[in-house]
Amino acid sequence: GGGSGGSSRGMEELLIEKEKLAFANEQLLSKLSLAEHQLQETRERLRKFDPHAAGDAKAAAVVRTYCDICEAFDKHDTLECPSNPLNMGEVPRVRKTKAELERPYCETCEQFGHLAEDCPEASMTY
Repeated sequence: GGGSGGSSRGMEELLIEKEKLAFANEQLLSKLSLAEHQLQETRERLRKFDPHAAGDAKAAAVVRTYCDICEAFDKHDTLECPSNPLNMGEVPRVRKTKAELERPYCETCEQFGHLAEDCPEASMTY
């Protein structure tokens, strides 16, 4: 008879552990549900947010100047740039020309940097 007493105590402990686990799962699901609800509310508020609304000056976005020519923030904007052709009377060369962007490609060795007629491997033709 002593074996059955140990077995029932083991079953009781197992049931208690299962109940604890079920309770913990319920708590986690409850917190997860609350977090999902709060996230949805926050998304909704962000979707409706207007930084320029009256009385919400602190939330208004700070407008930063940016220069496309210098590629720099907070110094000046593109129109005020000292390198702007409208301010200098000449066109500064900022972008590369089409010829500078095109790279020679060799059909013989399939590499960039030279054309087929200048290929060092051209003499090694089989």
